[in-house]
Amino acid sequence: MNGTLVQPQQVLKRDADSFLHRTVQDLFSLKGRTIVITGGARGIGLSFGFAVAEAGANVAIVDLLSEPHEHFYKLEKDYGVKVKLYKYFTERRLYPILLKFMFNDRSDVTNHAVLGATFEEIVKDFGRIDGLVTAAGICPDEPFIERKPESVARCMNINVLGTYFAAQFATASMIKQEPLDDTHRGGSIVMVASVAAYVASKGQTTSDYCASKGAVLSLAKALGVELAMKGVRVNSISPG
Repeated sequence: MNGTLVQPQQVLKRDADSFLHRTVQDLFSLKGRTIVITGGARGIGLSFGFAVAEAGANVAIVDLLSEPHEHFYKLEKDYGVKVKLYKYFTERRLYPILLKFMFNDRSDVTNHAVLGATFEEIVKDFGRIDGLVTAAGICPDEPFIERKPESVARCMNINVLGTYFAAQFATASMIKQEPLDDTHRGGSIVMVASVAAYVASKGQTTSDYCASKGAVLSLAKALGVELAMKGVRVNSISPG
C-alpha cells in the first residue's frame, strides 16, 4: 500500500475493465471449480456432468446406483478433470449413522445424515464446492386413485427433500469458502424441475411427480431470493 486513497469509481472502472481482457471462453470457463451433481451416474444428470467437465470443472457425482453408465468413465479420460462417484448400496441402508464413519463413497439424497457426510467428503476430496445440479429424481407412472402412501412418499422424498437437503449442504459450503478469483464469494445451484410443473400431459398418470416438480420450481424461486445476499445464485430448468 502506498497510502493513496482509491476512489470508488476507480474500483468500478478496474472491475469493468477486467472483463475487456477475457475471451468468451474465459467468461464461461469452470476451470478449477467443483460441481456436484446428484443423480449424475446416468441420464440427464450425466449429461450435465459432460457439460461442466467440457467447461473445465471437476465433477463430484452423487448417486444411488452401484454402477454408473459406461460413459461415466469417459469424463476424466476425455476432459482431464478430477471425477469421483459417491454411491450408496441399498443393502447397507439399515446403518446410516455407521456409514458416516465407515464408508466415504456411499450416498442417498433422502438420507440427511448420509448425504451430509457425503458433502463433507466431497469438500475433503476436492477442497471446495462451487456449484450444484440436483438431477436426482424418479417419475412413477400409476393412476392417481391407485397410488400407495409409500410410493408417493418415496417420490416426494427423492424429488423434493433430496433437492432441499442437497441445496442446504452445498450452500453451507459455498458461503464459507474463499472465492477462486475476482468473483464474489458464493456459488451456483441449478435445480432440475420439469415441464410437468407447468403442464399436465394427457395419457400420463404421474400426479405425484408433477406435484414434486412444482415444489422444486417454487423452492428455486424462494431460495433465489433468500440466498442472493449470500452470493449463491439459484435457478431451475424444466426439461420436457
